[in-house]
Amino acid sequence: MDYWPAFCSYLMVSTAFLLMWLLDDFSRRWLGLEPKSPPGPAVVKVSDAVILLIAVGVLGKLFRIDFDSICLRKGRLRLGWLSGWRVLREWQCLQGLRLTEWA
Repeated sequence: MDYWPAFCSYLMVSTAFLLMWLLDDFSRRWLGLEPKSPPGPAVVKVSDAVILLIAVGVLGKLFRIDFDSICLRKGRLRLGWLSGWRVLREWQCLQGLRLTEWA
């Protein structure tokens, strides 16, 4: 069960990124802002950050995980680095999907 906190952390962030992707333009459309106007992308970025924080906070409490550095706390630097790299790659894939949808 040493890997349970790392798995839960990965699941929390993956779920948060999925919600960010699904609710991408919801706040901008709800407020009636144009995508090319300066407030449009700003509102999308703020809503993405809020979705990420709320999803990680709620799922963290649901999984009963403390918000210390899970992988680095026990001296497992390699596991922490690999988990972070995996989340970064997933985020880049989702960003690539967004860019191809706009093209």
